[in-house]
Amino acid sequence: MRGKKFNVKILSLADIPKCGFNTFQYRMCNWIYCREDFHGWNRYNKKWLFAHKGHDRENIISFFSRIEKKLGIIPKTVFCATQRKWVTVIIMSSWWRKSLRRSLFTALLRASLKYDRKKRNFDAALYSVSYLKNTKYAISRFMRGYANFHLKWGFEQWYSAFYGLDEEEVDEILVK
Repeated sequence: MRGKKFNVKILSLADIPKCGFNTFQYRMCNWIYCREDFHGWNRYNKKWLFAHKGHDRENIISFFSRIEKKLGIIPKTVFCATQRKWVTVIIMSSWWRKSLRRSLFTALLRASLKYDRKKRNFDAALYSVSYLKNTKYAISRFMRGYANFHLKWGFEQWYSAFYGLDEEEVDEILVK
């Protein structure tokens, strides 16, 4: 997937002074376009900037609200507007911060760009990203609440952990 745009800026708390309710000002720096590169940098960061088309923010929020509600995730991920309609601050829920969940979160973030809440195309958007499409059984099991991991190896990337596994192997890894 190298070369596809995945516009994320890593932030520290000092980078985003609050300037109003759920609105942040930010300093534009370098964008990271590769999910794999991003994972190396975001291990301890809770807040990022995410670039998208100007009208996509509500679809992104709706997509994640649906996932987090289905999985019973508390606290929820927070999505905040910035002074740019095409940039959103993401404050990732602590629930997503385990390695494989964090990797899945960023793949889901990419899929959320294909979601249109008016068309109700959740499944089409969910599997629009090859990382997710090629691990469809693992995604469906995860979405049914099997969101804990029993891994024999130290995988940190969703795709590496589940690509090519049969259902029985996925069942052994993804547990309640």
